[in-house]
Amino acid sequence: MHPVLLIDEILRHIFLFCSYQDRASLVFAAQTCKAWKDPALDFLWYRLASIEPLLPILHGALSLGEAHNFQSYAHRVRHIAHRLEVKDYLGSPAYSPSTHLAQVALPNLSTVYLSLPRCPAPMMSLYMSPQLQHIEADLGFKFSKSSNEVAFCDFMEQVFVDCLELKGVNLRGLSSLRLNNIISSMGKLQNLSLRLGQSLLPSTLRAIMSFPHLSELEVHAGHVDVDDLEGNYMEVQFPSLCKLRIRAKSKLVKNILHRIQRDNLRYLHIELDDLSPSTALWSSILSLVCDQAASSLLYLQIEHHFEAPDIPTSSLLDMANVPQGSTISTMSFDDIHILRVIKNLRHFACDVTLPPLFRDKDMADLATWWPDLEHLELGSAPQGDEAESRVTGSAQITIASLASFATQSPKLEKLILPLRIGDHPLRPPASHPLVANKLRSLTIAQLTSCKPLELAEYLRRLFPLLEEFEGPCDDTRIWTDTKASLVKHRIS
Repeated sequence: MHPVLLIDEILRHIFLFCSYQDRASLVFAAQTCKAWKDPALDFLWYRLASIEPLLPILHGALSLGEAHNFQSYAHRVRHIAHRLEVKDYLGSPAYSPSTHLAQVALPNLSTVYLSLPRCPAPMMSLYMSPQLQHIEADLGFKFSKSSNEVAFCDFMEQVFVDCLELKGVNLRGLSSLRLNNIISSMGKLQNLSLRLGQSLLPSTLRAIMSFPHLSELEVHAGHVDVDDLEGNYMEVQFPSLCKLRIRAKSKLVKNILHRIQRDNLRYLHIELDDLSPSTALWSSILSLVCDQAASSLLYLQIEHHFEAPDIPTSSLLDMANVPQGSTISTMSFDDIHILRVIKNLRHFACDVTLPPLFRDKDMADLATWWPDLEHLELGSAPQGDEAESRVTGSAQITIASLASFATQSPKLEKLILPLRIGDHPLRPPASHPLVANKLRSLTIAQLTSCKPLELAEYLRRLFPLLEEFEGPCDDTRIWTDTKASLVKHRIS
């Protein structure tokens, strides 16, 4: 054996790779020699996709009184999941491991994922650890006071008392009143995700606002009204929040944004839950985003999906003749223009059912706003008959818009545009000399060009590092020929 394979640091790098790519090789490595046994076993047991490998060992340990055999493996486990039903080696509910083991079953466990409908109540005590830092649980979507639900609430109450290292909780499904109250008391959390639907109580959301260390929050609150949050707040609200993912109606989103401390927010994902576009007040929402986070925001994603009304094709062709007060889009480019003051933005995505109708001039302006932008996503154009009806003109961007990003967005790596590329004349950009840019991925809405060689050459000149060119139906002949030409240009 080469001496370098006995250097612990190198060996652990190799085994770390194997733990993700070829776990079976760790079994053989542990059997190869004494020097490899412990580090190989460490990585083999470090992350378990199921509790099942431990249960036969635990069953034997409880039966024979040889807990040390179980603990020699259990102390290596840091991350574990309980997603699937497993054979019940523990027997009856009274035959709980906590009554037979002299110490915590998994003393170094850091993160756990539980699927409550598939996790028998007596097994939950296995996951109690003083080192526990993160809990993720699928609660299921049926209201029931089952033994599992009661056991999970007992588990969470014990976690609150005993797990001083706990930093994050992620819950999905339907929550009971008792669990809502437990969440409200966990004021030391640093990150919290609550996808609880209508089972999330407004009182729980009010309590979360005062958590002093909460830096990351994801919450689905489409059923919560602004009036539900009214009350006297003695503490500063959201004092540490820097990452927010929220799905709610527009009025509640604005209310929450008002409560966040100014220039703390670095990451913001808004998904409006309004049933129609008429109540989606994007202008006031985005103005508030700028007021609260113009100096700090790095990531912004906005979404709004709803059942789109029937819109006459003629209205899409000529926005100038749309009657005042009618709603063709949930937002306009003027709304997005508000965001130009967020100078440090690195990621912007806009995904709405009725997106703005951009023009080349709009893209030229936008490309100058955010010099550090790395990811830009402006949705996709309508497909099918509606897409065919929308002519190239003032209401739609053309391939000429790409030159703006090539010359003005030096750090942009991924670009997704509602762009249709046909057989337009491909003239080299003249207004600005090309500068080095980092774009590696371009996604468009439609490709109808029958000149793949010419198009590939044009794209390569604009974006020398381009590796991915994607869109709907990108396995058709037009797409494959264009991609092949891009590869050819890259090699040459």
